[in-house]
Amino acid sequence: MRAFFDSVQAQRRGLWLLIAAVLVLSTLALSRMPTSILPEVTFPRVKVIVDSGELPSEVVLREVTRPLEESIRRVPGITEIRSTTSRGTAEINLDSRWGSDLNLTVQRIQAQIEAIRTRLPAGTTVKAQR
Repeated sequence: MRAFFDSVQAQRRGLWLLIAAVLVLSTLALSRMPTSILPEVTFPRVKVIVDSGELPSEVVLREVTRPLEESIRRVPGITEIRSTTSRGTAEINLDSRWGSDLNLTVQRIQAQIEAIRTRLPAGTTVKAQR
């Protein structure tokens, strides 16, 4: 055991250099590590928000939500459509395939909305967002 401590004493400069190198490398590695526990994931989902003023929910469903769903259903890549309709408002959630170009999908959805905008009740605003 004494021989071990004698050899450590003889090589103390090398040991201090090794400790300093480990500290520097660990600090460098720590600064480059991701800080969040879970990775950032962008879900391929588009939300369409519709405001029709004070129309009753039955009218919004019949004259706004259903025509929008039927029009948006033609967009390629849409896998699921879920909507919620209430008095004067509707929210349509659209899921598309993983890996699809979401900007192009939003543009196609907006084009379909513009195609039927004249059939919607007066004063209806429609907004599509990622």
